[in-house]
Amino acid sequence: MNLNVRSKIANLFSKNIFRDSFYYTIGAFLVKGINFFLVPVYTSYLSPSEYGVLDLYLTFTNILTIFCSLGLSQLIFVEFYKIQGEERKRFFSTIIWGYTLFGLLICVAGGFLFRFGSQFFTKIVLANTLSIALTSAIAYISFYQTNFFNYLRLASRSKLFMFFSIGTGV
Repeated sequence: MNLNVRSKIANLFSKNIFRDSFYYTIGAFLVKGINFFLVPVYTSYLSPSEYGVLDLYLTFTNILTIFCSLGLSQLIFVEFYKIQGEERKRFFSTIIWGYTLFGLLICVAGGFLFRFGSQFFTKIVLANTLSIALTSAIAYISFYQTNFFNYLRLASRSKLFMFFSIGTGV
């Protein structure tokens, strides 16, 4: 009976969907676990007001990432299997160059908006220029990371995806 269970498990892992699901699940648990165990470290080194400012920057980065991506990451998922070969290369090239130009403009404009918006709403200069530049750069670069991860998913490279997502989480 034990041999039968092992052969069934081996048979399931020979199918890509179960193997990929296993790697995605392990990667997700490890990334969430790392974040969970780092919260006490954050709270021991940061005061509540500093943690609030950090959270404000993270929220700004997440919102700016949504606006900067222009929905292109979702377009890749829709079009990936519809096009092949040279047409796929041109498609990715157009997306990358289009984002490089327009995403950069949106991130810079968003940084200025955050700078003056935070001063207007809080009546203090909450965001200095360096921190805004860093959060805008993170929002801008995250598009490339997201699309690299999307490519790994679409190309069924689940093990590589898991290693990179854990590295990013750390």
